[in-house]
Amino acid sequence: MNTEAANYNKSYTMLLGYGDYHGWDHTHAGTWGAYVAYRNLGQNVSLSSTYTLDAGVRGWEYGMYVTPLRNIQAQVMYVRGKDLMYHERASELWSRVEMFF
Repeated sequence: MNTEAANYNKSYTMLLGYGDYHGWDHTHAGTWGAYVAYRNLGQNVSLSSTYTLDAGVRGWEYGMYVTPLRNIQAQVMYVRGKDLMYHERASELWSRVEMFF
């Protein structure tokens, strides 16, 4: 029986971005954007997170998008957080390159 379930029933995210931080403008070479976000993803309400952090983790996320050439976009994200239940540190470096045709 989980007697601490109420400790993991809140999720929220705060994000501060600059430029084209969502990376929508992949048609113009040279566009870029960056952001920093704090996320707290409670295990009992964030069952399948679409963020880099998994459910049950809170922490900081830093990201940047850049369009080096028309229709090519690169993204880099770094996450540093802590597991809510076991208080273990969690970190991840994530990147991807997308090509649009």
